[in-house]
Amino acid sequence: MHEETESKQGIEQEKYELHVFTNEMAVLNEINKQFPGDPEEITFEIMDKIEALLASDNVIRTLVSYFHDLTVHEKRAPKLLSEHMQLAEEVKKLKREVEEYKVDSMTGLPQKKFFEKWFPGAQAFVRRSHRENKEVPQEISMLFVDADHFKKVNDTYGHDAGNKVLEMIGRTLRETIKRKSDGAFRYGGEEFLIVLNGCTCQKAFEIAENIRQTIEKTPVILEDGRVVRITVSIGLSTINGVEADPNKIRDVAIKIADKAVYASKENGRNRTTVYKNLSASDIKEAGDANGVVISIDPENGKLTFVPKAK
Repeated sequence: MHEETESKQGIEQEKYELHVFTNEMAVLNEINKQFPGDPEEITFEIMDKIEALLASDNVIRTLVSYFHDLTVHEKRAPKLLSEHMQLAEEVKKLKREVEEYKVDSMTGLPQKKFFEKWFPGAQAFVRRSHRENKEVPQEISMLFVDADHFKKVNDTYGHDAGNKVLEMIGRTLRETIKRKSDGAFRYGGEEFLIVLNGCTCQKAFEIAENIRQTIEKTPVILEDGRVVRITVSIGLSTINGVEADPNKIRDVAIKIADKAVYASKENGRNRTTVYKNLSASDIKEAGDANGVVISIDPENGKLTFVPKAK
């Protein structure tokens, strides 16, 4: 909520600055009307008047310096105003991107955009670690974590309660994921993603169950004393393909983990579903969505994929 307030204040500040800038253009036009003659002779007098009018506004004082050459400022004004408006839009866009890359203040976890930038480096870490020590698994396991009946929590207890639930889940993930090579992310809404690098499916399942059971046993106590309990459904995928395109690996692994989450939901929630238990059609659909053919190695159960033939 605090972040939203700051964002709204920032937008309002930008609107105010643009409004003042527009007013400033009117001031300049009025001053020119009052001072006919050679612009070079009256430049400093005009600037003094502007300084007196706008001494308290540092932003506009900076903008005023753009118009020192008063012989051309009237012709430049529309273009400068247009450029300023375009710049304001760019600033807003950059602010939105910054927000996406920032750690989520509610859960303490980085967000989806950060994960997308982070993953290629994580894959490179696994590749290098396995090359240096063959005993290090080359698998990358992903856990898709989805809060069960989260809408019901919001509807029953209010959004503040829902926020506290998300805080608890985020805290649990942060406390569980200890290795620097691993990552936990808020993927969106009540969905979370965990990436376990150099981690076998069996080990990843143990971690997933630990997370699930911890969340199930952790009550969320509201300010009025009411207690909210929540469970999560988890989908697990393990990819063996560190030499392949990191974006393709990422997308395939997420798609399969998402399918596994859906299976957990369908089978009663509050459980972990491993990709091996998905139907052949689910595996095929995940591959089709990413332009690859996915197979499960019959010897070790690892997921592998190859690009579809064109």
